[in-house]
Amino acid sequence: MNEVHDEKLSQLVSLGGWLRGTEVLTSVVKEHFSADGAELLHQPDLLSYFQTRLQAMPEFNLPIIHEIQDALGEVKPLIDVGDRHIPPESVKKVNDITTRLDHGIVTRD
Repeated sequence: MNEVHDEKLSQLVSLGGWLRGTEVLTSVVKEHFSADGAELLHQPDLLSYFQTRLQAMPEFNLPIIHEIQDALGEVKPLIDVGDRHIPPESVKKVNDITTRLDHGIVTRD
C-alpha cells in the first residue's frame, strides 16, 4: 500500500517539476522566440501520460488537482501540432497557464 502511495506522490512531484520547467522554458522562449526553442514544448505524449496518471488518482480529489487536469487539457492542443511549428502565441498561452498553476500550487488558491 505504501509503495503505491509513494509511486503516486512521486508522479505528482514529476508533474510539478514538468509544470515548473515548462513555465521557465516558456518565459525564456516568449522573450526571445525561436522555432527551435518552442519545439522543446512539443511533448504531447508526456502530457497524455500525466493526464492518465492523474485520472488514476481518485484519492487525490483536490481542487488544485482538478485545476491541473483542466490546464493540461488546455495546453495539449497548443503543443500537439504535428509537424508544424509551435507559434509564439501558443508559447505565451502555455506560459500563462503554467504561471497560473504555479501560483495556485504555491499559494493554495
